Amino acid sequence: MTDNTYQAPTSIPAQPVVPTNQSQLPSWLKKPGALIALGVVVGLFLFWIFAGRGQKVITVSGRSKLQFETDKAEISLLYFQRGQLRGALYSQSQVDYDRIMNQVEKYPLEALAKGPAQTTPQASGNGFEYRRNALVKISGTDSIKSILRQLESENIIIAGMRYLPTDEDQVQKELLDAALVDARVKAKHMARASNKFLGGLVAVSEVASNAETGTGGISSSVGSEVNNVPQVELQKVVQVTYRLSWLPSLF
Repeated sequence: MTDNTYQAPTSIPAQPVVPTNQSQLPSWLKKPGALIALGVVVGLFLFWIFAGRGQKVITVSGRSKLQFETDKAEISLLYFQRGQLRGALYSQSQVDYDRIMNQVEKYPLEALAKGPAQTTPQASGNGFEYRRNALVKISGTDSIKSILRQLESENIIIAGMRYLPTDEDQVQKELLDAALVDARVKAKHMARASNKFLGGLVAVSEVASNAETGTGGISSSVGSEVNNVPQVELQKVVQVTYRLSWLPSLF
């Protein structure tokens, strides 16, 4: 008689092993809490960079001055005449103005700019006024003395004069650099006083200073200015805005 009783296998067949890529993550990231620690580090780094870069700023002024000797001047001239007849006044004044400018052009000028002629009624209503200006830039001590004396002998007003540095671009750069350094030093002190750190530069603007206009002007009586070209002091003032931060900047 045949025995049909089922007998279980004495062993389970081995399952195929699926290989895994063990190189996908660094070993230290597999440790407990590693990803959390990484997130904390990244968060602190970003906070370090951007903390305090909001709307809090500080604005300070920076000043600088520079003394130098110069033999370069810019002279403002004004030709002025009055007359009863507008046409006659205009034609006669034009001839006289051109004559004076021809004398001026004989000097070794760096620049000469002639303004437009203006003929207007006098405020009193009695006759007319003719006005025309000119701007002369000249170098050389002797030339400055000579042209001033020449102009004083003519029918023209010396409206003003300013001394200029020989190398204007270089002087302007030195003044600006020194003013920015002064502003940053002041800003650092003010930031420390408020228990903060100085951040990045936001804006820079230049305010009025005689670095733009040269030395003060003189009237039609040049006096001792003819005999002596003085030592000039130029100044520059800038207004600088910085960010304030609770943490020192990394950059």
